[in-house]
Amino acid sequence: MTIVHKHPDGHEIYFEHGELTSVTAEGTAVSIPLGSPANVLALAEKLAAIGNDAGNLAEQAGAEAAI
Repeated sequence: MTIVHKHPDGHEIYFEHGELTSVTAEGTAVSIPLGSPANVLALAEKLAAIGNDAGNLAEQAGAEAAI
């Protein structure tokens, strides 16, 4: 199992056996079969594009300035 993201509130996302699984702090889980490594890379590219969107970058910069 590879943990992809772990939130301080206890939620986590992990990848195992071709499935991406999200688990809430209460233990509710949802799995999405991704299959091949190529599908994982395609998903990673789409998520990176969301994170690098100008609006998201501006919001992040504002949050860092507030801290």
